[in-house]
Amino acid sequence: MSNEHNGAGIPPSSKSRSKRKLQNKRAPATESRKKNALIHGIYGKDILLPWESREEFEKLFAELRDEFQPRGRMENEIVFDVAHLRWQKCRVHQMCIAAAHADPFVSDLVKASQKSWAGMRNHLKCKTNPI
Repeated sequence: MSNEHNGAGIPPSSKSRSKRKLQNKRAPATESRKKNALIHGIYGKDILLPWESREEFEKLFAELRDEFQPRGRMENEIVFDVAHLRWQKCRVHQMCIAAAHADPFVSDLVKASQKSWAGMRNHLKCKTNPI
């Protein structure tokens, strides 16, 4: 038989063709993901965003170095990583606050200046059921 099937029931020529198609489809996506991670992700060179203060980051790093007093290159890199992670944590917190304030519901509560849950609840009741 000239049209033999392998154990999977697929003719050898179509199996190799579909394998090539699959490799061709995956290769660009994988490469772009790798490039994206290297440029923007965990391996990115830039620690600070363009609008962030280099002086503030260096102050944080200096304070952590004073506190932990690293000895050697590896310990210094660990302290730098801690400073970087702390910086990112603050950035995410600021982004959450900014996103919340962009929500009309949240911004209305902030404008109401109510500090207690009861005050917020009363503000919302008055807003939905005006007397």
